[in-house]
Amino acid sequence: MVFYWGMKHKITFALCLSVIVLTSAVVASVALMLFERQDSAALQQRISQLKAKNAVLEAQLRNTQQLTSADSQELAARPAAASRVE
Repeated sequence: MVFYWGMKHKITFALCLSVIVLTSAVVASVALMLFERQDSAALQQRISQLKAKNAVLEAQLRNTQQLTSADSQELAARPAAASRVE
């Protein structure tokens, strides 16, 4: 009877320990999942910011290319006009 009583306590302790370990694993998994979700939201926000910045930079690039093209055409037209004047 004493052996059975001691064995019962060991089994109870092992089951309680198992429940605590499993609960800890679940809590850790949920915490990681929430952290990942927050991280994902932050990444989506950063992607949106970068897309907006990219659109601005593309507009500036097109503007610069148009100005450069206009300057090149103007410079190309100048020698022709200068040679006519002389």
